Amino acid sequence: MEITEDHHEDDTTRSLYEAAVAGSVSSLIRLIQKDPLILNKVSLTHFSETPLHISALLGHLDFTKALLIHNSRLARVRDSLRRPPLLLASAEGHKETVEALLKAYPDACLFRDQDGRVPLHYAAMRGHAEVLAQLICAKPESVTLRVLDRGDTVFHLCVTYNQLECLKLLVEEVGDNNRDVLSARAGCDGGITILELAVMLRQIETLRYLLSLPVVWSEANVVHGKVLNIVENMPKDFVSLEIQRVLMDSGIIRNGRNENEQQPLVPNNKSKKEGKKGRKSTKNVNEKRSSKSGNWVEEKRGMLMVVATMISTMTFQAAINPPGGFWQEINTNTAFGGVSYCNDTNPCFVGTAVSSYIHPDLYINFQTADTICFLFSLSITLLLIRGFPLHKRVLVWLLSVVMCLTLTFLTLTFNAGIKMVIPKRVDNEDLRSPVVIGSATLFWGPMLGLVVLYQTIRLLVWLVKKLWRLVYPKNKMTSNSNANLLQTPINSHEISSYV
Repeated sequence: MEITEDHHEDDTTRSLYEAAVAGSVSSLIRLIQKDPLILNKVSLTHFSETPLHISALLGHLDFTKALLIHNSRLARVRDSLRRPPLLLASAEGHKETVEALLKAYPDACLFRDQDGRVPLHYAAMRGHAEVLAQLICAKPESVTLRVLDRGDTVFHLCVTYNQLECLKLLVEEVGDNNRDVLSARAGCDGGITILELAVMLRQIETLRYLLSLPVVWSEANVVHGKVLNIVENMPKDFVSLEIQRVLMDSGIIRNGRNENEQQPLVPNNKSKKEGKKGRKSTKNVNEKRSSKSGNWVEEKRGMLMVVATMISTMTFQAAINPPGGFWQEINTNTAFGGVSYCNDTNPCFVGTAVSSYIHPDLYINFQTADTICFLFSLSITLLLIRGFPLHKRVLVWLLSVVMCLTLTFLTLTFNAGIKMVIPKRVDNEDLRSPVVIGSATLFWGPMLGLVVLYQTIRLLVWLVKKLWRLVYPKNKMTSNSNANLLQTPINSHEISSYV
């Protein structure tokens, strides 16, 4: 806080403010002895702050106490921004100074500045938990005060500024006495709860803590639709997937729907008429299950999109930055191990890959495998963007095969690249590196075969079950007591509804 000099100001007053900046109690005593009314004349100066404002801001505890002893009314004075000294000390986290100011004038806890904030708000925004506890103890009602411009509560400020410790302290201090405060809304367009705010700001730890509170959890069941809309509009990355998982684990949502809406219907086949009702109910159940799995499909699509994009980025970087780098200038005189790679008849040009001259066969294998992997990953991304139906088993099987091929060529790219950077002397004298590379390749082959075999078996089992249901529908009765039902033909629509 800068003090501007005024040639018309009394030298004693200027010395008082200089003592406040330095925190010199001895200078203050000398000035009071020289002029006993000097602290009363502060209001007549051109300074917007009192010496107590300066002392509170800088945390000069002894100087603050000396000022309050000689003139305690300074604790009530506000500066040009309507800030009391307590607000400045709270914002800076000077807990001893805050304690002294609270003893002098505790009602300053309720003073608002020009932005509509009280000292409690600034302590929460800056993460000063100890100061926060002091202010709550002095004036518990300050917790219910809102910021005037937007109506944010102190809980909203804790979430906005990501101050989880202060939020926990506030919840412990408030307890269940202020349910309305914990579930309050703030802001425009109908307001927003602290749970919705934590989801919007993608604060996973804060979200976990809020969902552990019964008050917030019960409120979440009411606003789960809004929370779902926020999650769906987030970019599909690991943070949004983790937020969705936290919401599912808490029981607020399950696959994008409220748990209370998931009531299965059981068909009744006692008669032909009741059988039709049962098939209608079964159809409704299938529709509900299909919509219930919608969020799971979108989650799987997002994860596949992230993996495919990551592989595309890796292979693209490997293609334009191959192992060994590039020639920085035209080279006509380079030889390794008695073999000439760059000479007058076969110069090494600027910007070409070094490995293409030294390991031409490995370089071709590297770029071929890398290009195929790059194209496969782009194909997967394109299919997902175009709305690839992940609920169709045959198409999912094809997508799994393409993903396995992508990973296979990624392994071949790694194999060729690692061989290019291993010196020949290591390959000849130390057999550990070739053995490791060969073992990795042999390990990947059986693993790939097992995955493809597993997916193929699942597909075949599903196809066999599908054909079995078409040949022997579930509603075909074999009991002699139900002869009428045996004589009743079953049309294709009824078979498809059961399948």
